Amino acid sequence: MEYIQLKERAGLKRFGIKNPDGTETGEYIEIDLEDFDLPIKANDCQVKHIEDMTKLRATIQEASKKSDQKAENDVLSEKERAILEAYREFYAAEEKALDQFLGDGATRKLLGGRKPYLTMYDDINDYLEQIIPALKGTEKNLEKRIKEKYKVEKEDNVL
Repeated sequence: MEYIQLKERAGLKRFGIKNPDGTETGEYIEIDLEDFDLPIKANDCQVKHIEDMTKLRATIQEASKKSDQKAENDVLSEKERAILEAYREFYAAEEKALDQFLGDGATRKLLGGRKPYLTMYDDINDYLEQIIPALKGTEKNLEKRIKEKYKVEKEDNVL
């Protein structure tokens, strides 16, 4: 059988993940800067976050109307249980939206394996801000490569 040797993907940028003490986790995320859908994925993630926040507020407002009475063997009241469930659904939706942008499992890697938590979205935004300078340099290089590849030679006999 004959084989085709694939090229290394030029626009792929890999970012290692470190623990708070500076040691490497062995995990990383990859961002494909040549992915035409990347800006759309980033926008969709932000839109989904806003939608999720709106839904969470409405669900908590509705849950706050429930009873504070606890059943005989329950630790939580109906109201407390409904609020916790609203948060659980919110963070599951947030993790899914972030993974659609960053790649499957990337959110959990950035959380250090933790389950979603209250300030997770803010932490992930902080992590992404750390890599923006590296992305900008690669973006300029990619733009230069595209211009060189598709440049038009000047023709003298053009009307």
